[in-house]
Amino acid sequence: MRYMKQKRAWVLAFVVVCIASLAFAQYARVVRQNQTFLGAVTLSGTNTLSGTTTISGALTQSGNVTQTGNVTASGSVVVVTPTAATLTSPTVTFDVSASSRFVLTSDANLTGVYPTGGTLNQEIIIEAGAGSNTIQFDDGTSMTIGANFILTEGQGDTLGLKCTSADGDEWKKFCSGQN
Repeated sequence: MRYMKQKRAWVLAFVVVCIASLAFAQYARVVRQNQTFLGAVTLSGTNTLSGTTTISGALTQSGNVTQTGNVTASGSVVVVTPTAATLTSPTVTFDVSASSRFVLTSDANLTGVYPTGGTLNQEIIIEAGAGSNTIQFDDGTSMTIGANFILTEGQGDTLGLKCTSADGDEWKKFCSGQN
């Protein structure tokens, strides 16, 4: 009789482990498709998300994230990789339609620089890249920045602009920093 009780206990434990394994496999398969995270999410290392990802809460990421599909975020999520933009004299414009953060460099000192291709209420951050040239944004018709603003390459200078027109050609300064 004692042997039968032990055998039943082992069989029951085996069945529980099998059911748990099946439940985990089902969960893992769903996570690889569409994901919904409720509450805080912490990721570390390199993470690849595919399908539609929904995050309700704070996202903390240490490492790289590759997202294929849609991302819907409610909470604190900030991931912006800067886009390199190079001005070759005499060009004084750069397209901002594809990003919100730019590292701007120039092959010469330039004045009258301004962004193009903006969208109403779009906010952009422009950082001076490596080098030693100056890139001047002029206060005037399409730029309301208080005074002419100079980004000096190699100094870590930044300028934040917000598009104030439906045509995408008028900008207002909302932040700046010069070193």
